[in-house]
Amino acid sequence: MTNTLKVLWDVFDPVTIFLLLTLISTAILVYGNAMSRAVAARFVCYTVAISLLVVGLPLGNVLLFPLEQRFPKDEQPLPPSPAGILVLGGGIDAEISHIRQAMELNASGDRVLAMLHLGQLYPNVPIIYSGGPGDWRAQGRGDADALAYAPWITNKIAQRLLIEPRSRNTHENAVEARRLIPGDPSAINAPWILVTSAWHMPRAVGAFRSEGWVVHPYPVDFRSGRRFKSGFLRWLRNLDDLKLAIKEWAGLVIYHRLGWSDSAFPSPEVKDGR
Repeated sequence: MTNTLKVLWDVFDPVTIFLLLTLISTAILVYGNAMSRAVAARFVCYTVAISLLVVGLPLGNVLLFPLEQRFPKDEQPLPPSPAGILVLGGGIDAEISHIRQAMELNASGDRVLAMLHLGQLYPNVPIIYSGGPGDWRAQGRGDADALAYAPWITNKIAQRLLIEPRSRNTHENAVEARRLIPGDPSAINAPWILVTSAWHMPRAVGAFRSEGWVVHPYPVDFRSGRRFKSGFLRWLRNLDDLKLAIKEWAGLVIYHRLGWSDSAFPSPEVKDGR
């Protein structure tokens, strides 16, 4: 199921669909008859114009904002005695890290920095880093494995760090991390600080609650809130935000339908168990 969902996203990625339709229309312009050429030409013109308008506006920013505001960090003080810290993978460029034999952070690298910060605040609790190969085409090349290339991080928390390298999505993060809990499995009923990107937090909270965890959200890597700016580079950033927002909103719906989340849009309140 996991790989199927990832393949479907690659196929129905907005950029993939746009490029596919453009290629089809171009082929018609080259090889079609006069009528089909006229239809294809209009389609290309309209599609490009609408696409430029949509991407030129910060629509992705608008869609990401409610996701990131669902669990405001400033309104949720950290628990005084958490059972542990959960850090979800996604902040490390696993492919480059494995090629260069050195850990390289990506745009979501705040997750790793937050792990170090929280590890200092709570020096006696376990830390679970959960992140296998996120790309369905990758085999055993996930975030968690890439931590081995950063002894300057792992040495600071080596005695408490538990690596979970198998999970391929957020649902599997919640399932596989549960197997690593030291001691009494009922420890998931005490608050665990959950670290992931703010835009990903609603889906992550729903997935972990569905597996019985009590989690305290600690969102990082905020993307929304930027002022509107024009320019080609800003358009590329807007397109990236739009793809990310569509994927997250679709993920919330799919997780709820598959029973992988306790709610379609989880509430900020901490729940006891399920």
